[in-house]
Amino acid sequence: MTFLGFFLLLLLAYWFAEQPIAVGLVPVPFDKLVHALFGATVAVMLWIIMGQKGARYIVGIVALLSGLEEWHQSFLPGRVPDFYDFLAAIIAATICVAFLHYIASRYEAIE
Repeated sequence: MTFLGFFLLLLLAYWFAEQPIAVGLVPVPFDKLVHALFGATVAVMLWIIMGQKGARYIVGIVALLSGLEEWHQSFLPGRVPDFYDFLAAIIAATICVAFLHYIASRYEAIE
């Protein structure tokens, strides 16, 4: 079920980016929050799918997906790829994975 949600999130993100309404929908600098939310959401979904064993790959996968999203934007009229959007997603994913790892390690210590 989580994998389906993950797939739908990516499909929606890439599809929505192509819609004319997406141009200028979220003004700068608030668009960084949207990209950070995307990165954190993808990180949580990947954590659920892959578990703690896949934690080292999650930030890399988020970086790949965020980079593909920015590259995709370079082909869309009115959209401009931004390195800081890419960076916001990666930072949010890193913080999210670190927090999830901390919570998991604390939970294991209690058991």
